[in-house]
Order: sequence, then C-alpha cells, then structure tokens
Amino acid sequence: MKKLLKIALISGIIMVAGCKKKTTEPEETNDLQEIQNIIATSEFFNALEGFSDWNPMTKSSADTISDYLVFWGRKIDSIDKNVNVQIDGDSAFVTITRNVFGTLHIIATGTDTSFHVEKPLHHVFTRYALFKKHSEGEGRKWKIEKISDGESRSVDSFTVKIDSIKIEIPSQGITQVYKNPLEMRKREEILQISPGDTVIVTYYTNRENLIAVLHPRPFARRILKPLGNGIFQGTYHAPMHPGIYHVAFDVLRWESVMTQSYPFEDAHVWFYVYEVK
Repeated sequence: MKKLLKIALISGIIMVAGCKKKTTEPEETNDLQEIQNIIATSEFFNALEGFSDWNPMTKSSADTISDYLVFWGRKIDSIDKNVNVQIDGDSAFVTITRNVFGTLHIIATGTDTSFHVEKPLHHVFTRYALFKKHSEGEGRKWKIEKISDGESRSVDSFTVKIDSIKIEIPSQGITQVYKNPLEMRKREEILQISPGDTVIVTYYTNRENLIAVLHPRPFARRILKPLGNGIFQGTYHAPMHPGIYHVAFDVLRWESVMTQSYPFEDAHVWFYVYEVK
C-alpha cells in the first residue's frame, strides 16, 4: 500500500511539473516574439541601416576636401543581424549586433593625381535596449523602457574615435553633451526638438587628420568644418514631420579616403536617436 501511495505521489509531482512547464514555455515564447516584433517594426531601431551612400551614376558624393576632387562613398553588400533577448521576470535586456560588409569606393582626380580604388569595409554595430512588461487593460504588454544610441566600429583597422558629441539647439536654448553611445537613457529622456529646428553638432575626436561627416538622413552627408585639436563642427535642420529619427555622426581616417595605398576603411560612427514633436 505504501509503495502504491509513493508511486501515486511521484506521479502527481511529475504531472504538476509538466503542467507548469507547459504554461511557462508558451508565455516565454510569446514574450520573446512580442519583443522581437517591436524591434522589427519600431522607428527607434531603424538606425540608417548600414549608412550606404555610394552612387556612381550621379557622383553626388563628391567632396572638395583636398587639392583635388574626390568622389567617395560606402556600398553595403550584406548585413548579418543578431538580436539577443534576455528575459528576467518583467524585464528584458536586448543586445542588437550587426556585422556590416561592403566596399569603400574612391575616385580621385586632380592635376597630377588620378585613381579609382575599392577598399574592404567591415563594421560591427552594437546597440542596447531595456524592455519592461506593463499592465494594459486586461493584459500585459512589453514597452521600451530605455534605449542606447548605436555604435559602429571598423574591424580591419580602428584608429579613429569620437570621444564625445555636443548638440546645440539655439532656438530652444538646449546644449547636451554625450560621451558614450551605448549608455542607455529612458524613453522620456530622448532629445525632443521642433520641426525644422537648426541643430549644431560638434565632434570631439582623438586626432586631427580625419574626415568628419554628418549624415542627417539616409544617403546624405555633410563634411564638417575642422576647428583644430580634433574638433569638428557642422549643422543640419530637423525634419518637418513629427516622428522618431536618427542622425549618424561619422569619422574616417584621412588616409582611408585620401591615400591610395592605405588598405582599409577605418571609421567610427554613432547613430543618435531623437524625436521631432
């Protein structure tokens, strides 16, 4: 009799455990799918995919930044994206990484210089986010609690670095300095600006012999003015329509574009998120 009771007790424990597993696993799966869907569709994660800006047909990417004319730009061939989600109760920590592969194209012409070269491009992009599960109506939904900006570093050679960025919006008296693109800030702490606002951007970098570029939108760029001591400055205007936007802060080693023999694309890029309201 005792043996039968023992068997029945063990069977009951196994059944309860099995039931718990069945109810937990689908919930975790649904949570993961919900978070992944938000990442796939939210404007917060649409960070100028790959910053591709090479257009050999129009050569619209010409910059007079030396004693000869240079047409240059990045062509992205492939992006291997990985989204890692670690769920712990009502919190979920997300790490987004991208391996970006492509080519840096350069066409240079001058009185005594002419060359067309292609250099390999390989970047690793990183971004973080924190999600929280909130009660909403009769259910509970995941929402973005915190998010970082994005950072992209060249892999083959990495000698240039943005140390900090200063953003000024004169019309609103706003001045903010950012030192770490991967530091997360709360959703409500994301910079909010008005449509058409003039934005002054200043880069503080680790060297003077680099090319500082501002990408206010996809397939567009502006060369920043050097102020000396590795400091560069430029401006752009905020979009006219409300929404979530990204601007890319980009520096390249001078030799990457201006020296034929330097073999790599050598760059550091921040993808900064802000809101137009």
